[in-house]
Amino acid sequence: MPQPENAQVVRSTPTFSRILHEVGSGYPIRQGLFNSIQSLTGRRLVSYVAVLTGAPGTDISPIDISAFADLIRGVAPEEPLDLLINSFGGSADVAEKIVDLCRGNGRGFRVIVPNFAKSAATLIALGADEILMSDTSQLGPIDPQFIHVVRPGQGIFMPAHSIIKSYEDLVQRVNAQGTLLPADVPQLANIDLAYVDLARTAIARAESLAKAWLRAYMLRGNDTQADQTVEILVGRTKYLSHGQVVNRQEAQNRLQLNVRYVAPLEQLWELIWELYVRADTYCNQTQNGKLFESDSVSIGLRVSVR
Repeated sequence: MPQPENAQVVRSTPTFSRILHEVGSGYPIRQGLFNSIQSLTGRRLVSYVAVLTGAPGTDISPIDISAFADLIRGVAPEEPLDLLINSFGGSADVAEKIVDLCRGNGRGFRVIVPNFAKSAATLIALGADEILMSDTSQLGPIDPQFIHVVRPGQGIFMPAHSIIKSYEDLVQRVNAQGTLLPADVPQLANIDLAYVDLARTAIARAESLAKAWLRAYMLRGNDTQADQTVEILVGRTKYLSHGQVVNRQEAQNRLQLNVRYVAPLEQLWELIWELYVRADTYCNQTQNGKLFESDSVSIGLRVSVR
């Protein structure tokens, strides 16, 4: 990859500020980073970077499958694969399909978490053999999230547990009162029981997938630990907030996940971090909600992120 005359100066400046001055360079620079990372790891690399705005269309959803199919098409069945992922989560069913595509016919599969891998993105990580994390990396509870649209083009991620808890708290309060107060009527009228049932089903689905994958791959031969790990990630006894940080120490020590720590100043992580920041910056400056890339494919899906 051609280097500018002041390459040494460029490399010594902070990553984010440097990238802001190079946004126009686009995919060719990211393509070079894919090649550099693959040379270091000896593994194929694909990436899925979603902006973290909560805008509709930025969650893990069925539209992702076609993009992933294109990314995986050029990976031979025997080649081990790395997936760099940044996402607040979404559909557990789509997470299952993504893991199936990445694992192929039994290839080695590793997940790289540069920043956020929450909810269904954490679920995808549980389907890997190993997770690469550094100081900026975080996983989270795996109760699925739904996009709640608050106004056109703007939404918030709503965890399934929160949907269920809101319903149960309201019912419990009304029962404790022994009568229906006027203030309760609009709240009860807004409850969609099918939506509550969907949330319960999604949690059960995520729990089932996580147990199956941990037993088959990362915690193979230790079903008891696999079940304990999933119980922590699905329940509300440890993580009271869906957004609670599960850093690499928590992932290794409490959850017993197979995490490889890569120090921020290691060459590998510097390349990974730069690739992530470039992808995220590109998305935010072009209104692409998601960016799917490899060393030969670049697919951006545009949504309204402002």
